Amino acid sequence: MKIEKVPELPNQPTAQELTLWTRNLATMLSIGVSLARCLQVLEDEPTGGAMQDVTRQLRAIVLERGETLSYAMGTVAQVFESDYIRSVWVGEIGGVLDVTMVRQAEILEGGLAPARPPEGEEVPRVELAQWCWRLAHMLSAGVSILHALATLGDPLPGPLLEATPHDLCRRRQPRTGPPGGKARVIVQKTGKGGLAFGSGCSPLEEITLELRDQMRAGSGLVEPVMRWYPDLFTPLVRQIIAVGEGTGEVSQMLSRAAELLEQQAHLEAQGKLPPLLARRAEDAPELRRAQTPESDYPVIRRVNEVITAALRAEAEWILFTPAAEDKGQASLQKSGQTVETIPLDDYDRVARRVKVMASIDPFARQEQRGRIHIRWEGKEFEASVYSRPQASGEHLQVHLQPTKGIEVSEGEPQA
Repeated sequence: MKIEKVPELPNQPTAQELTLWTRNLATMLSIGVSLARCLQVLEDEPTGGAMQDVTRQLRAIVLERGETLSYAMGTVAQVFESDYIRSVWVGEIGGVLDVTMVRQAEILEGGLAPARPPEGEEVPRVELAQWCWRLAHMLSAGVSILHALATLGDPLPGPLLEATPHDLCRRRQPRTGPPGGKARVIVQKTGKGGLAFGSGCSPLEEITLELRDQMRAGSGLVEPVMRWYPDLFTPLVRQIIAVGEGTGEVSQMLSRAAELLEQQAHLEAQGKLPPLLARRAEDAPELRRAQTPESDYPVIRRVNEVITAALRAEAEWILFTPAAEDKGQASLQKSGQTVETIPLDDYDRVARRVKVMASIDPFARQEQRGRIHIRWEGKEFEASVYSRPQASGEHLQVHLQPTKGIEVSEGEPQA
């Protein structure tokens, strides 16, 4: 990978200058000033200090080369730590850059950085708080839960950068084993004392990808992955997020959990609380993300069987209906008549799986509409999904409509 050369800064910005710059940018973005104009104003701002030179570099990369702000910040990584860049990246993806910049300014102003770099399984509370904030921001902006988790779990994008080391710019050594394994905090060098960003992976990132894969299979946020890491997701945090799942207000409850964690982070920064630990519970199952095909998850396999049965029967509708004790059924209908009824266990997971496939909120307690594109035996189908929550549970209507013929392999439907 090509190493991008960046000009060295004549003066290194102080923490106070970075904090003031972040607050000024957040303020302008929040009142509707364009990013291009923001960077122009900050470059001309006489109180900017050494951040004026930084802004000049950012502005050139964003405006002249058309790169994103997060990419541009990566080219001056001696100023912006990786966690800062991730906040900007999340804001860009979710269309909430103004909100994430305000949160970043508050973190810098609050002095929530951990007293020392994390080691091994340790996860500072401020890191988990920012995880909750970022997920909440993306969900509230309409980003799907799977896309949001993928964004939080994947390493930062962008080139391998050559930069001057900075005390805050530390990444964990990439892991080869499951979360909870040992990893030491290092500065990854790219030559001549530079840093490599986007190649490390923290325990929280790996857990996030595991959570994403479990949710793809119909799991909730709290059950099961958060229960597998009781020293990271404490009972209080799990309970707050569980309330969000139950009320359909996940983003709001994630924000509440973040506020709580930030309060605790003040005590942790003073050395009065130990860091959280990404330690897997002894009774947790084997880590499946790296080696388990998606079709091996029982709920995914069951939903595929229902869709396959409907396609073979040339059904026009699949009606998912809940029953008592987390059971339900899928009724296949053709020309107004029921041609087959398929019993379903673990109905809540089945319903969430269908909603995830349709790219609609799996936790919302309101009517929603989505679409699933299906390929099966040389044909394409558009499935319109209508979700209708009732007192008895989630009712789903799936309308199957063929579109055009294509060449695909036979077997399970590909969504």
